[in-house]
Amino acid sequence: MKDRDIMNNKYIIGLKSKNNKTAGGKAQKDISDILSGAGYKQVNYLVSGRRISKLIQEIRFTKRLNKLPKNCTLVVQYPTPMNMTKLLPFFKVREDIKLILIMHDVGYLRSEGEILKEEVRNENYLYERACAIIVHNDIMRRTLIDYGVDKDKLVSLEIFDYIADVKRKDRQYKKSDIIIAGNLHKNKSGYLYMLGDMKNKIHFNLYGINYTGVVNEFIDYKGSFTPEELPNVLCGGFGLVWDGDGTDSCTGRAGEYLRYNNPHKMSLYLAAQIPVIVWAESATVDFVTENGVGITVNSLDEIEERINKISNVEYRNMIENTKNISAKLTSGHYTLAAVKKAEELI
Repeated sequence: MKDRDIMNNKYIIGLKSKNNKTAGGKAQKDISDILSGAGYKQVNYLVSGRRISKLIQEIRFTKRLNKLPKNCTLVVQYPTPMNMTKLLPFFKVREDIKLILIMHDVGYLRSEGEILKEEVRNENYLYERACAIIVHNDIMRRTLIDYGVDKDKLVSLEIFDYIADVKRKDRQYKKSDIIIAGNLHKNKSGYLYMLGDMKNKIHFNLYGINYTGVVNEFIDYKGSFTPEELPNVLCGGFGLVWDGDGTDSCTGRAGEYLRYNNPHKMSLYLAAQIPVIVWAESATVDFVTENGVGITVNSLDEIEERINKISNVEYRNMIENTKNISAKLTSGHYTLAAVKKAEELI
């Protein structure tokens, strides 16, 4: 079989996202674009900018899937743009398709109640059906093995790539300026609205939508930007990866999920060549410490003391390390490496 034929027998469910000021969909679109550049054909859920009903979109999308050749490889990113319950019949009929699953979220680790039950049912089927499953990191991999997923199917991504044109050659770093980027709504990031009550007085630069808190000498709201713009506008010495309702620890469903997942904002900070601060109990600790790209804290109150202990030499080394990681993130290195391992499994 010719290389061209092999290349044409690989597909990925693509995602066309709008150029808006939220990061929703960027991780999936980046992976679609990275694999398209590596020879995967996109089967797009949205084929045009026209306003058509969701039902028509789903019908057209299913027809495109049904035309896939026998014994092809199909990469599916979960959650999918289409309701998974409507995709299940396709996967049950097309048993010849070699499925590579890329997990962006794991339902039973993230959700509760009825949503959890439906997600777990869908995920369980996909875990059994898939030939290979790419998960965030080794901790998520071990957790899914304990949950009963076949260990021989699981591949660790390490970190999500972040495709962007980063131009930060002469940027200035100030260790005491901490960046927080993302959805800044009180219901999503409750800890933000407690920063003024912290014992130390660190300066925070906030980037994102839905911020309604105070702005003062310690808290500066910089506005909202597209995911593509952000790496070149972020200003500060560290990017904070934190979630939940409090500053003492990462709490609640969002906070607890940090024990397992790779937050996309960490990829954003590192792509922008900015060292990170992560929760000491999060799944990202190993990546941060092994690559020398940041520090860990148990509480936000520890930040001031921690950064004051970092020498200028140590900090410069962190910056150089982030530049090396940035080059990988912005070129799709981690996605390509994980998918190559997944292909070897099938």
